Amino acid sequence: MAGLISGLLAPQRGDIRLGDIRLGGLEREDLSTSRVLIPQEAYVFSGTLAENFTYLRPFASVSDVEGAVDLLGARSLVNNLGGLAAELEPSSLSAGERQLVTLVRACLSPARLIILDEATCHLDPGAEARAERGFARRPGSVVVVLHRMSSALRAEKVLLMDGERTWLGSHTTLLQRSDLYRDLVGYWDASAVRVTTQPTPPTALSAMTTARASRCQETVVLNPIEASQAT
Repeated sequence: MAGLISGLLAPQRGDIRLGDIRLGGLEREDLSTSRVLIPQEAYVFSGTLAENFTYLRPFASVSDVEGAVDLLGARSLVNNLGGLAAELEPSSLSAGERQLVTLVRACLSPARLIILDEATCHLDPGAEARAERGFARRPGSVVVVLHRMSSALRAEKVLLMDGERTWLGSHTTLLQRSDLYRDLVGYWDASAVRVTTQPTPPTALSAMTTARASRCQETVVLNPIEASQAT
């Protein structure tokens, strides 16, 4: 899904559009500045922390960099590493630190669409929540592919897919309509399931918010099997 949304893979049928523009119709340079894909294995290179942050936006001002750092809750990371001018040795960073560096990089980029493919899996739940809230305040849209149920619960709307069937509704609505959604939420936190309804067919799960303008549109895609195993 991340490959399709980012334009790295071509759909077998239909079109994928960024706004009203077909991804397949964009020039490579336009595509690279329109969307950013951050994979699970975060790319950090030898150089200063500032150079890593501004890799996708080389002429970002210091105030913009500082703003992205604070927005995503990365201030402690910057301080621990010795500031923006600190030289990085990628192998000395933890997986979570590398992910946080690339998250700030994505936040600073000019792209209106950010795709995070398991890009927060090495963060602790608190850091992940702060990063997601930060992206929610960033103009544009973010698609988050992951298996942590907590991220789905933070979404405003949820899209459930079962083969060719798709259902769209709020978290509360899906608790009422979907057995699988209740099972996933209940496995993650039994106290969250308080609704009794008629059974519904099994579904795969994704969740999305629909905010626009100055708020961020967020899509969270979960694998039901992985979600049931996540802690």
